Amino acid sequence: MGKVKQAIQEVEEEVVSLVRDTAFNLHTIQRVLPDRLKDNPYASDGELIEKYYNKAVWERDNDEPYPTEDEIYKRYVYPLDKGEVWGSYNGFTTKWKN
Repeated sequence: MGKVKQAIQEVEEEVVSLVRDTAFNLHTIQRVLPDRLKDNPYASDGELIEKYYNKAVWERDNDEPYPTEDEIYKRYVYPLDKGEVWGSYNGFTTKWKN
């Protein structure tokens, strides 16, 4: 495994551990993580930490793995009928049938 991938995985594991073991919110984890992973440059990447925080919270609250992009597409986009069209009109989202 490459050093970058390993460093990112280390951040993910630490974020998941903090979410499971503590009641820390996102901002606290973003503050604490650089101190815990001093040699890891990704420990201060706010977007990366937020991504893994959201994933860990979702998995904790739903007791199932975080869905991949393909699963989200299949679950929320694909089930639409071919005749259904979503659009907006005057700020309202509406579903029309062809």
